[in-house]
Amino acid sequence: MNAIQYGAEAGALGQIAQGKALMDVHNRGQAFQDSYSKTAYMNAHQSLSQQKGAAQAYDSETNGGNIKIAESMGRVSNAIALRGHSLSVSAHGSESNMIGANAGAAMEKAFEQSAEHSAKVSVGVRDAKGRMDMGSDYALGKHLQTLAQTGKEIGDANNFASGAKVAAEELTKQAEMVAGENAQSSTLKKTSDNVGNITDVLLAANPSLGVANLVNKHLLGGESIGDKMQANFNKTDFKKGVDNTYNQEVAQDAGVKRAKGIEQAIAEGDFVSMGAQSTSQRFSMSAGNVFGDMNVNSSGGKQGSFQSGVSFSHNESRNYSFGTNVSGGSAIAGAALSMGMSASTYGAINSGVAAAGQVAGAAAMFLPGGAMGKGLANMGIIGGDSMMAAGVGAARATASKSATSLLDSVGRAGAAPTPSAGVINAPYVGGYNFTPKMAMQYNAMSNQGKEIFRRELGNMSPNRLTQFERFLKGEAQTPLGGAGGGVTGGAFGPDVIRP
Repeated sequence: MNAIQYGAEAGALGQIAQGKALMDVHNRGQAFQDSYSKTAYMNAHQSLSQQKGAAQAYDSETNGGNIKIAESMGRVSNAIALRGHSLSVSAHGSESNMIGANAGAAMEKAFEQSAEHSAKVSVGVRDAKGRMDMGSDYALGKHLQTLAQTGKEIGDANNFASGAKVAAEELTKQAEMVAGENAQSSTLKKTSDNVGNITDVLLAANPSLGVANLVNKHLLGGESIGDKMQANFNKTDFKKGVDNTYNQEVAQDAGVKRAKGIEQAIAEGDFVSMGAQSTSQRFSMSAGNVFGDMNVNSSGGKQGSFQSGVSFSHNESRNYSFGTNVSGGSAIAGAALSMGMSASTYGAINSGVAAAGQVAGAAAMFLPGGAMGKGLANMGIIGGDSMMAAGVGAARATASKSATSLLDSVGRAGAAPTPSAGVINAPYVGGYNFTPKMAMQYNAMSNQGKEIFRRELGNMSPNRLTQFERFLKGEAQTPLGGAGGGVTGGAFGPDVIRP
């Protein structure tokens, strides 16, 4: 057969196959006519409608029939389909694998949709055909959810640049703070920054000097001695060197460099770099009885913990402090709190003192008998025989000598005669012949000397101690051991035995 004959035979075979298919689909006889007429109408209607719509779109989108736009559409759409298919097959490794992957994904999607549909039908938010009651609370809620989510997306997009800038600035501050705590010069830096505060707290141990110093600062708005000392200290080359070393250490910290790099990327509008530098991922892991979460960033930083299911943990933690607990129980802490200083501020200052102990050169100036105490004594601010000016050993020796001298005088005082009626400031019944000079000598003693005197006199004679207290009350009308040398309420302490 020639080509024409093959063509004719192919046409006949096609008609036969089509006829058999029509009979299989639409049956025979009248049923065939009824069924096929509906199908033919539908096909014709859809075809014409699609053609009409295509023509309208073609006219509007090609500016009245610009053939180049239509050609571009055909070229692009076909290129996308062909290239996409080629790349997809390459990615899947084979056509068979691609078919299976797509079919599997379609099945999983259909499975999820079926489960979701069944659940919604069971609670009445849609019927079996998928129709949803548009006036139901569910429909209203879905509508509002969509609006809220859209609004959030808009707000997030509008505020993203400014929000990222604020976040990056705070990130840099925190990174610098952590780097500062880790810096080798951190201890010396804290001490040098608190020279003035440490001075004021130490001066508070002297009631008369401390009160005047703090009144001038907190009530009169003036400068304290510590403020002046800090201002002068800040001008020294030593302080400038400490600050410069500290700042260089902080600037070279890897975390600080990364944070500043993020800030720079935002300033330049390079948000790809910002995202790459600031990314972090959360990992939830377990091994045996150990469970936990860990956030890890692109520079190797980590945050999180892993804990066992038993009774112990393996958390990594760092505590940046010198361990000072401020309870108000010490004299210095009490003075600091009473002057209006917060517990946290005092803790920081006291930490600075502890840190200074690690740096002999910086700490020596604050020790009893050190440069600061001698300097204040030379200025006439504190006594030359005080512990701070003279040193611990010298102050104790002076206090012991004064207490021994007075103890000898008071111990040798004889019994006083019974006073006559109407005599002013006469000795009490059973008293001793104490003299005004003894009172003056007692009041001139340091607090340490008074403590030594009271302890030794109480050991010698509790009754003589009681009578000396009464004598001092009559002389100065001031309780023994209080501010200026008295004991509040006339009591020497819980160990003193009264007659």
